[in-house]
Amino acid sequence: MKHIFSILAVLALALAAPAVMQGQASKAEQEIRRVEDEIIQAHLKADVAKLDKCYADEFTVIRPNGAVTGKAELLEAFRSGTLKYGSLEVSDHKVHIYGNAAIVDGVWKATGIYFGNPIPPFPTRNTAVYIKRNGRWQVLRTQLSSMMPPPMSASEAEQQVRELHNTLNRARLKADVAVLDKGLADEFILIQPNGTVVGKAELLEAIRGGKIKDYSIEESDPKIRVYGDTAVMTTVEKTTGEQFGMPSSGLFRNGMAYAKRGGKWVAVLHQMSPIVTPPQPNAAPGK
Repeated sequence: MKHIFSILAVLALALAAPAVMQGQASKAEQEIRRVEDEIIQAHLKADVAKLDKCYADEFTVIRPNGAVTGKAELLEAFRSGTLKYGSLEVSDHKVHIYGNAAIVDGVWKATGIYFGNPIPPFPTRNTAVYIKRNGRWQVLRTQLSSMMPPPMSASEAEQQVRELHNTLNRARLKADVAVLDKGLADEFILIQPNGTVVGKAELLEAIRGGKIKDYSIEESDPKIRVYGDTAVMTTVEKTTGEQFGMPSSGLFRNGMAYAKRGGKWVAVLHQMSPIVTPPQPNAAPGK
């Protein structure tokens, strides 16, 4: 009988062990999720003190471009403002427990500044390795991979550039400064037919003040070439209008350059060259 009770006791312990382990894993997962929430809030608030506690001293992050950044450099970036989050959303969050270690992965979608550059509009897949020391979970390493959309075909890019070009032409005719402001890069320049260079701010102010007016724009012979995130477009333009109180009309060969930034095309250059019909040779005497 005692032998039977001993066997039953062993079986009971064996059956209870998975439940205990499951309970421990569940508790560890809850603890890690709390740390993850603290890290997210610390990112949004640039709370360097909180991040210092959440990250192990040997912490490193592998950024989407492959660069490796240590804890001290990361905290300094938060402190100086070269790393700043405006918003941060986390989805597809999973926690895997392996004793005193854990792996957490999820999808982060954020806005802000990342080491001095705007955060791209597409999300990143983040994987973090945790370790438990002295009763506290800390992050050892994080790796980020950009979830970039598939490359756009040349025809799709050409269509987007053409749509932007047409939008800017309509805005010229309506003197719609708001639309022009969005479609022109900050460093945009216009090279006028006489070689004068006009910057974006000066151009928009002239249009806003009525010093530059376009009454009609007729284009022909459009050609677009796309080179990755850069596009070049040429057209023949017949236009009428005014510039600084003087009539402005003629036939021009236009050269434009566009750049894709943050998933959106913007104009960076517009150069106008007058098309002059060469003079006809004088007719021969008697003809």
